[in-house]
Amino acid sequence: MAAMTDDITADILGLAVQLPEADLQALLLIGRERVRQINAEGYDTDHDDEHQKGELALAAAAFAVDAANRSASSARTRQIADDLWPWSPCDRKPADAQRNMEKAGACGVAELARIIRASKPGAIGV
Repeated sequence: MAAMTDDITADILGLAVQLPEADLQALLLIGRERVRQINAEGYDTDHDDEHQKGELALAAAAFAVDAANRSASSARTRQIADDLWPWSPCDRKPADAQRNMEKAGACGVAELARIIRASKPGAIGV
């Protein structure tokens, strides 16, 4: 496990030197939001693995549409975000465009990680 973590760390550092500073800041904010989701909300891997019907991807999409709506508000984008949201409307907490994109990115990371875990031998569901 330690060797794999070392490889991932090396890959991340290798990417970091190639990305523009604002991209690195965005990735850091997404990572911080993902950590907040895990620690403050309890949305850990066990929780995420329960969502096998695309709910995390839909949540990410809803937050991204919310971000677009904050930039160019319209009834259409509000309705699209409402329609995409996979859970109770009272659970969605849209914010400003940047914060919505942080949430969208973190939900996307959670979904991608879930897919990666599910693709391993012996895993259940994708």
